[in-house]
Amino acid sequence: MKTLFLLLALVSSSAQWEMEIREVDSSREPHSVPRSITDLIVFQGHMFVAMEGGVFCFDGKWKDTGLGKGKEIIVTSLEVFQGKLFAATFGDGLFQFQSDGKEWREIYIKEKWIWAVCATSDSSLYLATNNGVVKSDNGNSWNTFNKGLVNSFLVISVLNFAFDHEQLYAGTHHGLFRLENKTWVPTGKINFLGDPKQYLRPKQNASVRCIAVYGDTVFVGTFESGIFRSIDSGKTWDNLALTDISGCVNDIAYYKGNIIAATEEGLFCTSGSGGLRQLGPKTPINCICIPGSHKENLLYAGSRRGVLFIYSF
Repeated sequence: MKTLFLLLALVSSSAQWEMEIREVDSSREPHSVPRSITDLIVFQGHMFVAMEGGVFCFDGKWKDTGLGKGKEIIVTSLEVFQGKLFAATFGDGLFQFQSDGKEWREIYIKEKWIWAVCATSDSSLYLATNNGVVKSDNGNSWNTFNKGLVNSFLVISVLNFAFDHEQLYAGTHHGLFRLENKTWVPTGKINFLGDPKQYLRPKQNASVRCIAVYGDTVFVGTFESGIFRSIDSGKTWDNLALTDISGCVNDIAYYKGNIIAATEEGLFCTSGSGGLRQLGPKTPINCICIPGSHKENLLYAGSRRGVLFIYSF
C-alpha cells in the first residue's frame, strides 16, 4: 500500500513556503534519492506535479494519480489539450488522464522518448522528441512534422516548445526554430558562449533549454550561455549578461516586468535595480509555474530534490 505524506513548513518571513512530497511504498525499498520534480500544471483547479516516478495531485492532500504504477516511469512534461490532461514520458510514450480522474490511458504512438508536449490554439498538440516533432490535431492520430528540422541530413532533436499568440517556437541543440507556414525556420543566431573544448567542431548556436514568449518578445535559457532576449520575434538576440546565473537555465518566465529563471543554483528574479535576487535556498530548480487563474500572485517552483516551493509576490 502506498501512502503520501505532506510537509508544509514556513521557511522565511518573506512569505515563502515549501511543500515536500514524501513517498513510502511497503512493496519495495524506499527511495534513497529524492525524486526530481520535472513539470507543474494546474488542471481542473488542482496542482499536478510531474516527477521521476509518476504524477501527483494536490486536493487538500497529495495523492498519486496512478501513472506508471509498478514501474519507475520518468514523466517529463504535462499539458492540457481539449480539456484533457496529457503526460509525456521519457521512454514510455504519452498518456492521457481519464475523465473519471481514476486512471491514465496510454496513447499509442511510435515515439516513446518525449521531452515535451505543447498545445496550441489551433487545436494541435505537438511532441518534442529525439526524432524531431510529432503532431496531432485530435490527440488520436499522429504524424511527423519535421520540415526544416534538418542538419547535415539528420533530423534535429527537439527539446522544448513555447507558444503565444499563434506563434510556436521549438528549442534545440542547434538554436531556436519558429514555425512558419508549416515549416520550421531557424531564428537569428544565439551566440554560443560555452566551452568550445566540449565539442568536436565549432558550435554556431547555443543549445536552447527553455523558452518564454510574450508577443514579439522572446526569452531563451540555454544549457551553457545564459539568458538571451529578442524583441523582434527572434530575428536578433541580446545576451542579458546576468552574471549571477551560471550553468544551465532549466526554465524561464516573464511576469509583471520580472524575468524569473530556474537554474542549477536556485531560483532568481530580476530586481528593480536591474540586477538579480535569489528566491529561496541554493538548490537546483527544474521548473516554474505561475497559474494566474488559479491563485493570483503565486509562483510555484519544482526542485530536483522533490520539494515544491511556493512564492507570493
